[in-house]
Amino acid sequence: HWWSMFLYWDYSDAGNVHGVIEWAWAERDRSQISEAAIELYGTTLAWFFTSSQRFLRDRATKALVSLLEGRERVLVRLLEKFREVNDPYVSARLYAVAHGVVLRSEDNAGVKVVAEWIHREAFAAGAPPPSVLLRMHAAAAVKAVMVRGLVPSIDPATIRTPFKSEGPEAIRSLDELKTQFQG
Repeated sequence: HWWSMFLYWDYSDAGNVHGVIEWAWAERDRSQISEAAIELYGTTLAWFFTSSQRFLRDRATKALVSLLEGRERVLVRLLEKFREVNDPYVSARLYAVAHGVVLRSEDNAGVKVVAEWIHREAFAAGAPPPSVLLRMHAAAAVKAVMVRGLVPSIDPATIRTPFKSEGPEAIRSLDELKTQFQG
């Protein structure tokens, strides 16, 4: 709760959150910045995705794409680091970042690593995560690399619907929801 409130108010006041996003988004030479530093900065930006403020999430997403352009292996480390996160905003946005990075990248070896990681984690088992946004971004990232002919081992059918993801264990009735949310 405190983190979400901090993000909301600090970003609204053009404070440190705004500064972190602007630095990452600015076009500049980052070739002298270590991969470890880029990963730490990227981790910070990924935690901005927990905000309920869509505008902040959108800007943080674009900033992270800019930061990770040409750093595909760092992107894979971030995806791995957040693999078990239970916030759907974070997961979906990281796959959106992956999509943006592979579209902008000229590093064929790097985007191949990204596509193979995404396919293995999200699609290879045949039951990708239930988030429609996550699936859409993950599939688009893999398709963008497939179009380049870099991952012939990936079967295109594995990234198309219908999927066999499990749904919720039990769907609550309208009466149950009313009781829960009305006190």
